[in-house]
Amino acid sequence: MTEETTNQPTEQPTDRPLLLSISAAARRLGVNRTTVRKMLCEGRMRAIATTTGHRMIPTSELTKLVRGSVDWRGI
Repeated sequence: MTEETTNQPTEQPTDRPLLLSISAAARRLGVNRTTVRKMLCEGRMRAIATTTGHRMIPTSELTKLVRGSVDWRGI
């Protein structure tokens, strides 16, 4: 009997959320970067600050917006 092995990496679950830049989040939502910045300032969406001072948005925040858990009308 021969045993088959593959050199493909196995996917490991991570505890870290997938993070997007403001520009990437805006593209996914189909809005302008300014709109995403307003949403962050108004507390409608949360972001994580990096050590370099950039704000990164967890994809879970976009999911909340798309599913309607957060009101983003009137921005």
